[in-house]
Amino acid sequence: MNDLPLIRDFPVDAAFAYQQGHRIGADQFLRDVARLAAMLPERQHILNLCADRYHFVVGFAAALLRKQINLLPPNHTPDLIAQLRHRYPGLYCLSDTAREFQLLDTISYPGPADKSQPVPPIPAIPPAQIAAIAFTSGSTGEPAAALKSWRTLVHSALAEIEHLPLRKKTGMAILGTVPPGACQGSCRLNHAANG
Repeated sequence: MNDLPLIRDFPVDAAFAYQQGHRIGADQFLRDVARLAAMLPERQHILNLCADRYHFVVGFAAALLRKQINLLPPNHTPDLIAQLRHRYPGLYCLSDTAREFQLLDTISYPGPADKSQPVPPIPAIPPAQIAAIAFTSGSTGEPAAALKSWRTLVHSALAEIEHLPLRKKTGMAILGTVPPGACQGSCRLNHAANG
Protein backbone atom coordinates (compact mmCIF):
# COMPACT_ATOMS: atom_id res chain seq x y z
CA MET A 1 0.00 0.00 0.00
CA ASN A 2 1.20 3.51 -0.79
CA ASP A 3 2.10 5.98 1.93
CA LEU A 4 -0.84 7.98 3.23
CA PRO A 5 -0.75 11.81 3.29
CA LEU A 6 -0.62 13.72 6.55
CA ILE A 7 -3.50 15.91 5.36
CA ARG A 8 -5.76 15.63 2.34
CA ASP A 9 -8.31 17.80 0.56
CA PHE A 10 -6.82 21.01 1.95
CA PRO A 11 -5.80 23.64 -0.60
CA VAL A 12 -2.72 25.37 0.80
CA ASP A 13 -4.71 28.56 1.45
CA ALA A 14 -7.56 26.72 3.21
CA ALA A 15 -8.33 27.24 6.89
CA PHE A 16 -6.84 24.32 8.79
CA ALA A 17 -7.52 25.45 12.36
CA TYR A 18 -8.56 28.38 14.51
CA GLN A 19 -6.51 29.29 17.55
CA GLN A 20 -7.80 31.95 19.94
CA GLY A 21 -10.01 33.28 17.14
CA HIS A 22 -7.20 33.47 14.58
CA ARG A 23 -7.30 31.48 11.36
CA ILE A 24 -4.37 29.15 10.64
CA GLY A 25 -4.03 27.98 7.05
CA ALA A 26 -2.94 24.55 5.91
CA ASP A 27 0.24 26.20 4.61
CA GLN A 28 1.14 27.45 8.11
CA PHE A 29 0.32 24.05 9.62
CA LEU A 30 2.78 22.39 7.23
CA ARG A 31 5.45 24.98 8.08
CA ASP A 32 4.87 24.53 11.82
CA VAL A 33 5.06 20.74 11.56
CA ALA A 34 8.29 20.82 9.54
CA ARG A 35 9.89 23.33 11.93
CA LEU A 36 9.00 21.34 15.05
CA ALA A 37 10.01 18.01 13.47
CA ALA A 38 13.49 19.45 12.85
CA MET A 39 13.75 20.40 16.54
CA LEU A 40 12.71 17.07 18.07
CA PRO A 41 15.43 14.86 19.54
CA GLU A 42 16.28 11.40 18.21
CA ARG A 43 14.01 9.31 20.39
CA GLN A 44 11.44 6.58 19.83
CA HIS A 45 8.58 7.78 22.07
CA ILE A 46 7.07 11.18 22.86
CA LEU A 47 4.58 12.27 25.49
CA ASN A 48 2.73 15.23 23.97
CA LEU A 49 1.55 17.37 26.88
CA CYS A 50 0.55 20.42 24.85
CA ALA A 51 -2.65 21.89 26.28
CA ASP A 52 -3.44 23.97 23.17
CA ARG A 53 -5.23 21.75 20.64
CA TYR A 54 -3.39 23.21 17.66
CA HIS A 55 -0.01 22.77 19.35
CA PHE A 56 -1.03 19.21 20.21
CA VAL A 57 -1.80 18.28 16.59
CA VAL A 58 1.39 19.96 15.33
CA GLY A 59 3.37 17.95 17.91
CA PHE A 60 1.58 14.74 16.95
CA ALA A 61 2.31 15.31 13.25
CA ALA A 62 5.93 16.35 13.86
CA ALA A 63 6.51 13.14 15.81
CA LEU A 64 5.02 11.15 12.91
CA LEU A 65 7.49 12.75 10.53
CA ARG A 66 10.33 11.70 12.84
CA LYS A 67 8.88 8.15 13.09
CA GLN A 68 8.30 8.65 16.80
CA ILE A 69 5.38 7.09 18.63
CA ASN A 70 2.96 9.39 20.45
CA LEU A 71 2.00 8.03 23.87
CA LEU A 72 -1.58 8.91 24.83
CA PRO A 73 -2.08 8.07 28.53
CA PRO A 74 -5.38 8.64 30.38
CA ASN A 75 -3.77 11.14 32.78
CA HIS A 76 -0.47 12.86 33.57
CA THR A 77 0.02 11.92 37.21
CA PRO A 78 3.64 11.60 38.37
CA ASP A 79 3.10 7.90 39.11
CA LEU A 80 1.87 7.14 35.59
CA ILE A 81 4.60 9.24 33.98
CA ALA A 82 7.17 7.32 36.05
CA GLN A 83 5.65 4.02 34.83
CA LEU A 84 5.79 5.19 31.21
CA ARG A 85 9.39 6.36 31.59
CA HIS A 86 10.35 2.93 32.93
CA ARG A 87 8.40 1.11 30.21
CA TYR A 88 9.62 3.34 27.33
CA PRO A 89 13.29 4.25 27.90
CA GLY A 90 14.26 7.58 26.36
CA LEU A 91 10.71 8.92 26.61
CA TYR A 92 10.59 12.72 26.49
CA CYS A 93 7.76 15.22 26.54
CA LEU A 94 6.64 18.18 24.48
CA SER A 95 4.95 20.96 26.45
CA ASP A 96 3.50 24.36 25.59
CA THR A 97 3.36 25.58 29.19
CA ALA A 98 6.08 26.74 31.53
CA ARG A 99 5.58 23.56 33.55
CA GLU A 100 8.63 21.32 33.66
CA PHE A 101 8.19 17.59 34.10
CA GLN A 102 10.93 16.48 36.46
CA LEU A 103 10.82 12.85 35.39
CA LEU A 104 11.27 13.54 31.67
CA ASP A 105 13.37 15.67 29.36
CA THR A 106 11.02 18.45 28.26
CA ILE A 107 11.02 20.21 24.90
CA SER A 108 9.19 23.54 24.85
CA TYR A 109 6.79 24.12 21.98
CA PRO A 110 8.26 26.90 19.80
CA GLY A 111 6.40 29.86 18.38
CA PRO A 112 4.95 29.68 14.88
CA ALA A 113 7.22 29.11 11.89
CA ASP A 114 8.16 32.11 9.76
CA LYS A 115 5.40 32.75 7.19
CA SER A 116 7.99 33.82 4.63
CA GLN A 117 9.38 30.28 4.50
CA PRO A 118 8.29 28.16 1.52
CA VAL A 119 5.42 25.77 2.13
CA PRO A 120 6.76 22.23 2.54
CA PRO A 121 5.15 19.47 0.47
CA ILE A 122 2.48 17.43 2.22
CA PRO A 123 4.32 14.57 3.90
CA ALA A 124 3.22 10.98 3.36
CA ILE A 125 3.43 8.45 6.20
CA PRO A 126 3.88 4.68 5.76
CA PRO A 127 0.52 3.08 6.60
CA ALA A 128 2.04 0.44 8.89
CA GLN A 129 3.97 3.01 10.94
CA ILE A 130 2.84 3.01 14.57
CA ALA A 131 1.52 6.53 15.13
CA ALA A 132 0.33 6.26 18.70
CA ILE A 133 -0.08 4.06 21.71
CA ALA A 134 -3.37 4.80 23.46
CA PHE A 135 -3.84 3.59 27.01
CA THR A 136 -6.95 2.50 28.86
CA SER A 137 -7.88 4.31 32.06
CA GLY A 138 -6.31 1.66 34.27
CA SER A 139 -9.34 1.69 36.56
CA THR A 140 -9.17 -2.10 36.82
CA GLY A 141 -5.38 -2.33 37.04
CA GLU A 142 -2.38 -1.07 35.05
CA PRO A 143 -3.38 0.90 31.93
CA ALA A 144 -3.38 -1.38 28.89
CA ALA A 145 -1.65 -0.19 25.72
CA ALA A 146 -3.29 -0.27 22.27
CA LEU A 147 -1.02 0.32 19.26
CA LYS A 148 -2.53 2.50 16.53
CA SER A 149 -0.98 2.47 13.08
CA TRP A 150 -1.21 5.47 10.74
CA ARG A 151 -3.45 3.32 8.49
CA THR A 152 -5.84 2.71 11.40
CA LEU A 153 -6.07 6.41 12.26
CA VAL A 154 -6.59 7.45 8.62
CA HIS A 155 -9.22 4.79 7.95
CA SER A 156 -11.04 5.70 11.15
CA ALA A 157 -11.12 9.39 10.14
CA LEU A 158 -12.31 8.54 6.62
CA ALA A 159 -15.06 6.30 8.02
CA GLU A 160 -16.18 9.14 10.28
CA ILE A 161 -16.35 11.51 7.29
CA GLU A 162 -18.56 9.00 5.45
CA HIS A 163 -20.72 8.32 8.51
CA LEU A 164 -21.36 12.03 9.10
CA PRO A 165 -21.86 12.70 5.32
CA LEU A 166 -19.24 15.45 5.32
CA ARG A 167 -18.03 14.84 1.75
CA LYS A 168 -21.13 16.67 0.50
CA LYS A 169 -20.39 19.71 2.67
CA THR A 170 -17.32 21.57 1.51
CA GLY A 171 -15.47 23.62 4.06
CA MET A 172 -16.32 21.33 6.97
CA ALA A 173 -13.75 19.96 9.37
CA ILE A 174 -13.87 17.86 12.50
CA LEU A 175 -11.70 18.74 15.43
CA GLY A 176 -10.51 15.34 16.56
CA THR A 177 -7.21 16.03 18.28
CA VAL A 178 -8.06 16.68 21.88
CA PRO A 179 -5.35 16.40 24.54
CA PRO A 180 -6.30 13.99 27.35
CA GLY A 181 -8.53 15.70 29.89
CA ALA A 182 -9.11 18.78 27.74
CA CYS A 183 -12.56 17.78 26.57
CA GLN A 184 -14.35 17.58 29.94
CA GLY A 185 -17.44 16.20 28.23
CA SER A 186 -18.02 19.22 26.02
CA CYS A 187 -16.30 18.27 22.76
CA ARG A 188 -18.10 19.54 19.72
CA LEU A 189 -18.05 19.50 15.98
CA ASN A 190 -16.36 22.61 14.65
CA HIS A 191 -16.78 23.90 11.14
CA ALA A 192 -15.04 26.56 9.18
CA ALA A 193 -15.57 27.83 5.69
CA ASN A 194 -12.49 27.44 3.52
CA GLY A 195 -11.35 30.62 2.30
